[in-house]
Amino acid sequence: MEAFLILQQRKEYVSKCVDYICNTCVMAVYKEFHRGFPKVFDKEILKHFQAEELMTAIAGNTNYDWKQFEKHSTYGPGYCKSHPTILMFWNAFHKLTLDEKRKFLFFLTGNERLHVKGIRKVGILFHCPETFSERDFSRSLMCHNILDLPKYSTMERMEDALQVAINSNKGFMSPTATE
Repeated sequence: MEAFLILQQRKEYVSKCVDYICNTCVMAVYKEFHRGFPKVFDKEILKHFQAEELMTAIAGNTNYDWKQFEKHSTYGPGYCKSHPTILMFWNAFHKLTLDEKRKFLFFLTGNERLHVKGIRKVGILFHCPETFSERDFSRSLMCHNILDLPKYSTMERMEDALQVAINSNKGFMSPTATE
């Protein structure tokens, strides 16, 4: 009987801990979210969504198709799809791990998830800044998916620049290499 009582007390303790963590301690934040959410999203529209669809619409999705990402990229003056720097970029990009590609997406767009329409509608606009040299790193203009990409002459330099981009998680920057 005593063992049963101890087991019952443990279950009650665990239940109270779970209730506190999942309900009590987040209640104030949840109430504010609950109060503000209808101001952003119309209740009538929300009725048409399944929970998963709403999550994707708000937070984005992770259905990555990197070949489509490449296909929907565009090239500004100084670059074209067959330019050696662009070919090196895509070669280096496709060698990255999924986590590194997501970090690059964050560098480029400010989000590692995709727009609700998916990667079909997302691509890079490659820009070749005239004032950049091979010693410069790439930079991004997140709001427009623009990548200022210097003309690199070696795959090693391209890979280094990509690593700086994905590990810095900051667009709008152009750190200069210290070679």
